Amino acid sequence: LIKAEHRDLIALLKQPNRRTGGGGESGGEDSISGMTEARLIDRLVNFVKERLGRKSIVDEDMNRQAIDIVKGMIVQDRLAFLAVSKSDAARGEDQKAGTGNKDELRKALRSIQYRTAASGAPDLIRAIVCTPRLRGLHLAAFNLANELLAQGNRGVQELFLAQLQGDAGFLIALRRQIAAVTGEVTAEFKRRRRMNLQGRIHLDQRLTSLLEFIQQMCEGHFAEVKDLLREQPKSKATVNLLRDLVEALQA
Repeated sequence: LIKAEHRDLIALLKQPNRRTGGGGESGGEDSISGMTEARLIDRLVNFVKERLGRKSIVDEDMNRQAIDIVKGMIVQDRLAFLAVSKSDAARGEDQKAGTGNKDELRKALRSIQYRTAASGAPDLIRAIVCTPRLRGLHLAAFNLANELLAQGNRGVQELFLAQLQGDAGFLIALRRQIAAVTGEVTAEFKRRRRMNLQGRIHLDQRLTSLLEFIQQMCEGHFAEVKDLLREQPKSKATVNLLRDLVEALQA
């Protein structure tokens, strides 16, 4: 973030954060060190939204870094939760020590996930995925979505469901991405077979992230999402994303 080209993002992170004192009056200003987590997330999400229309490589790079910062804030809480969960499992189910801490960490993880989603992250992710020109941000968007949905956060699932229900283009964009990425994998497989090359084909990160997104959306037997991925009764043209996915993987 020290490059001069990233001055807009640097300025955002250094922008004073107004504090309120007693009685709701201004209590002065502070930089990022005193900025609340929710306020920082809100600023970063809006930062990217406001710049999606810009077409320069520098703006795309700044947007990617802003998305990665938001994702990193969630990752910290998720890793802390997983570390305690692993420790509890090593002690055995009969050991109750640490359970309270684990519950607190789970609550903290779900809280930051939901706060980030409520700040408009699902809408931002939809806008990116639905715009072919923003292909360079698609992987970052899916990675953020997967962190928001990690560990089965139903509240976040519902916010993403609202995006799917509100814009049929979101499902069409997902289908387009499945076709494009699996097509690339199939072409590489045929090329290697034609040239008699050995070794595994490494799946494109976009495909694995996209598959994880669909799986996370359906986590916890979320029937409403599963049904919507199969058909959209209220739309003129329906998309069976699950069928398209199976057919693409079998090709």
